[in-house]
Amino acid sequence: MIWVTLSEPSANTFAASLVAAGFPVLQRPVTRIRPLPVVFAPGLETPRYVICLSRHAAEQYAAHYDQNERLRSVQSVVHVAIGATTAYPLRPIGCPVVLPASASSEGILDLPQLADLASEDNVWLLTGVAGVATVQRSLKERCRLHCFELYSREVDLADDLAVASITTWVVGSVHGLHGAWDNWQRFGGGNDFSVVVFSERIARAAEQLGIKRLTVAAAPQPNAVIAAVKEFGYAR
Repeated sequence: MIWVTLSEPSANTFAASLVAAGFPVLQRPVTRIRPLPVVFAPGLETPRYVICLSRHAAEQYAAHYDQNERLRSVQSVVHVAIGATTAYPLRPIGCPVVLPASASSEGILDLPQLADLASEDNVWLLTGVAGVATVQRSLKERCRLHCFELYSREVDLADDLAVASITTWVVGSVHGLHGAWDNWQRFGGGNDFSVVVFSERIARAAEQLGIKRLTVAAAPQPNAVIAAVKEFGYAR
């Protein structure tokens, strides 16, 4: 059985695709998302770019959009989304959206649009508490970076988990990896399982936990996860 550990709404999307592909699936998110109150003050300087690092951040940004005059005033600014699922909540706003070739922090930093950032350029970074620091560390040395933490994550401990039936985990973040690991240990899970992750960074974190059987999906998308599961034969 494949355990989809992603938070909603991604969990539902991935689980439905895996079921449609014929795999037995347990849809049990390990992370609870809590929106945070964020003030986009009228005096904020107009950014050259708005960079969004997750779908949750994009959803919170979009939720603030209609009620916030300052956000509406940057509609024409290029918005950089880390991947297609992150771009989805941004498109109804009508802002121009750019995607990196690789749905990762490294992909964002490799974008040609960011190559000529200057120290006087303003950039807004939309993320969660304790989110990916790679982009933040790099950009704060190159421009005037304003970081907005739009949500927090909490590990959601399950009341029950059928560890004996689970052969494969699908994990979308380092925080989700640790949440899955905490739940797995809580219910006495063994070592006979595999993990499909969305990035090399998550894979390195999994290796640090001692997880040996893992692979990185070609993209953080259902079809890529299905391809990884089929190729490596993880589901039983």
